Amino acid sequence: MPGLRKLIGRFRANPGTDPANPLTITGMVDGMGAAGFRRGEADWVGCFTFAVWRAGDGPVRTEPLRIERIVGRRGALDQFMDEIGQRRLIRVTIAAPPEVHCDMDRPAAEMCLFVGPAEDAEVAEAAAPILDPPPYRHASLGEFLPDERMPDSLEGHARWLGRRIGLTLVTDGNPPDVLAESALALLADQLGWQEQVDRAVYDALHPVWSENDWRATGDDPTREQWLARLTLKSVAIYEGGDFEFYFDDGGLFWGHCVLASGSLDEGITDAQMAG
Repeated sequence: MPGLRKLIGRFRANPGTDPANPLTITGMVDGMGAAGFRRGEADWVGCFTFAVWRAGDGPVRTEPLRIERIVGRRGALDQFMDEIGQRRLIRVTIAAPPEVHCDMDRPAAEMCLFVGPAEDAEVAEAAAPILDPPPYRHASLGEFLPDERMPDSLEGHARWLGRRIGLTLVTDGNPPDVLAESALALLADQLGWQEQVDRAVYDALHPVWSENDWRATGDDPTREQWLARLTLKSVAIYEGGDFEFYFDDGGLFWGHCVLASGSLDEGITDAQMAG
């Protein structure tokens, strides 16, 4: 956070950041592209993140910068998303210096105007290793490829109780070797962890399934039959030994996924339906 404060301080010291004179930002949109949301019943808000950017003719920055714009109608949001795209080098103007606010861990700014496509060799060069990092190879776990939309997620595979599943190392700037060690620790006791996951998922979600009448007529599976409908698809490993199991619901919740999360130190701490 000290680095962000220094960055914001430089913006505030720049006379070009006067709200009457919007600041030009040139940047490379990250792999997620643009999205949108509504605040209650208010207008739609478009948003995206610059993976790499610069303000005016200033230095190239690799701190992610979130950009938001109130676009109004849903149709205007669709146009906004088409204009921004994914992995595009574009130029926009913002009304005020980026701020770190609420619970965000990155600077954000409100967009005034979409100027259009841009050319900036320095920004493009700095973005290349961030958006397209090399594959990661581990002696025991094999090869992991960066996800095209989220390059911090390295996608590989593992065996879990005899089945092939996805294994994701979510680096978020951390060394993948550390995450791989956490993955190996988790994989070393598959029966024990599966027992914990089954208990947490059943205790948390079977009452929801029963009380909200998700079952078909006459459907009354035993605990083992109910759990057998869930299919483990992947496990994601995060910093500090945190992890998340992702299950196909087998139709129990009409296509919603089931998640179980926890850590190597604390065990399984949460299970929920999602999606």
